[in-house]
Amino acid sequence: MWQTLLGGLLALTGGFGVAMVQARQQTRLNHEKDIRDRRAALYLDLLANLSGRVTHSEDPFLRAYGPTSTEDYALRNELTARVALFASPEVRGLWTAATEAAAIDHANTVEGGFLERDGTVSPSARNDPDYARLADEAMSARRALEERLRKDLGTDRLPSS
Repeated sequence: MWQTLLGGLLALTGGFGVAMVQARQQTRLNHEKDIRDRRAALYLDLLANLSGRVTHSEDPFLRAYGPTSTEDYALRNELTARVALFASPEVRGLWTAATEAAAIDHANTVEGGFLERDGTVSPSARNDPDYARLADEAMSARRALEERLRKDLGTDRLPSS
């Protein structure tokens, strides 16, 4: 009789232990999924808002092409806070470089007279070596950021179906 009672007690304790381990593991998995989802949302926002208007550049020339409105400053501050919390260190550096390159490219487009009244780049810009170089640098910085975002999120490893 006491053997049956002991067996039942051991089974109950074992079941309780397994349930505790599973609950702890599920909590950890939920937390990891939440972080991945927040990171994915941040990375999408970084690409959608990748421009000089969110740059932190201290260059006095570029300040005129950085954030100018309260909305721009709010966006930059919100993205910066989320980058600090959820982005990898590599993404932090690449995002900073890409926003600065975008600001330099935009400043050169405006200052060089390559911006048309409708906001498009004039065809003559393609013949200017400085414009081409700065546009290439901005595009390269963006591509480097995009590649790192995909690596961080593992999107290149997802099944193709």
